[in-house]
Amino acid sequence: MGARQQRYAHAKQFKRANRALRKLKTYLGRVIRDITRKIDGDPWRQAKFAWLLNLARRVRDQERGQRGAKVYSLHAPEVECIGKSLPPRRRGAKHTSLMSSASKSAWRQR
Repeated sequence: MGARQQRYAHAKQFKRANRALRKLKTYLGRVIRDITRKIDGDPWRQAKFAWLLNLARRVRDQERGQRGAKVYSLHAPEVECIGKSLPPRRRGAKHTSLMSSASKSAWRQR
């Protein structure tokens, strides 16, 4: 189901992608409630599942544009956004010089 949502989003079918994402979050909520109900009253199991349930709740409750910490990876939840670590690119001079050199060569051939 997760791959289906990604395919819809890649194909710019955002309504279908959002519907698939809502269905995934519904499934996750059901699993969270089921596990919580089954471990209720057993302190050893509650201690074992506390970290995983907290992570699952964070995934279920996060939104696309939210500020602050997000979960990008379930197997390594400490990972931050990869895109933010890239240095800013300087644009302008490189692109204008390429355009001017291309236009000069085009004029010389005529």
